[in-house]
Amino acid sequence: MMILRNMLVTIGVMLTVMVIPSYGEVFSSVSDMQAIFKLERNLVGELLDYAEKLQGKLNRIKKYVSEFESTLLDGAVTESDADFTSRLVGNPVHAFNLIRRFSIDIPNIEKDIKEDDWKESSVAVQRLRLGSVVPKDQDLHGAAQALIRLQDVYELDISHIAGGKIGRRQSAAKLSAQDCLFIGKHCYNGGVLSRSIEWFEEAWMLAGEEKNATISQDQVQQFLDHAAKEHDERVMKGEQNGNLFPKPVYEEPPQEQRARMVQTRRKKVAKDHSELGLIDHNDDAFNFAALCRGEEMRGEIIHKLKCYHDTRDDLWFMLQPVKVEQVHMTPDIFLFHDIVTPTELEDIKKTAGPLLARSQVMGSRGGSSEVSTTRTSKTGWLQDSHSPTVERLSKRISWVT
Repeated sequence: MMILRNMLVTIGVMLTVMVIPSYGEVFSSVSDMQAIFKLERNLVGELLDYAEKLQGKLNRIKKYVSEFESTLLDGAVTESDADFTSRLVGNPVHAFNLIRRFSIDIPNIEKDIKEDDWKESSVAVQRLRLGSVVPKDQDLHGAAQALIRLQDVYELDISHIAGGKIGRRQSAAKLSAQDCLFIGKHCYNGGVLSRSIEWFEEAWMLAGEEKNATISQDQVQQFLDHAAKEHDERVMKGEQNGNLFPKPVYEEPPQEQRARMVQTRRKKVAKDHSELGLIDHNDDAFNFAALCRGEEMRGEIIHKLKCYHDTRDDLWFMLQPVKVEQVHMTPDIFLFHDIVTPTELEDIKKTAGPLLARSQVMGSRGGSSEVSTTRTSKTGWLQDSHSPTVERLSKRISWVT
């Protein structure tokens, strides 16, 4: 392996940059999402304070009304209004309460009404927003795309996703019918008709369960019918691609077609360099997804791999051997364990935070680069001179490799 002299450490998405990001970048950073969660928690605190103030005013109004209505209970059913009023003001306790309500209670209520509690809360909310990352409309589309990508890669059931179940983990995070409709429209606008139909169907089912609380089934049905009609017309014309089901949905339900598509996916892996020509981009995509799901793709070679301690022909490593794991043969790929300490990782993340920027891909023009919707990450480059930790780690990796 090559000796790494001036190592440039690539730092991914795990850091927070406390500046307002450009459009559509928040969803691509875990650290930014963590900052948004903290922002929302603080915003909720401000809103609860505001709601508490409003509730206090409302309680004072209700107390006033309730006290007044209690005086009406003293009236006899057969008593005239004039007799009741005369008797009421003749009661010294009622007379005192009447004057007290006009002298104290009503002025306090008028004061409450005139006070603008939201102005103070609004200033606090704006202060919080200015000091943190704030998602834009593009981030919502990016988050929807992330759900769809996870669904494709991990072969997740839409109803499970909407119900808060990701893989084997159940959470309280759920999607409403309106949320599913939004994701379906996102798929449709992106040309992925098969997925749009599935999300529209889920939206229709949830709308019924919600009793049309967030959106009505009739509204969803319009989108579902339109997407299904366009899908079937294209399939019947002979069009075939990954954005369509193999058959019209009126012939076979989407769920059944999706299940068969998953079952029939081929998994072709090159055993060595001589078989690379047999692999196309579709195989690469399927294999990548399988690896993400944790599937074992190495076949019989796995029985020949090994882990061992290595002194690297260095006296220092006689005292502390390097932990090496062989993960592949032809080409040789090795994994070195326990090279970086948790403290060093935290220091690197802290140092790289201000340098993070949205990752880019090769642009359409030669030598140019551009932001891609498929590479949703942020990258920061650290040189040895940026931090003693980076310099020390660079030397250590060069020493080990």
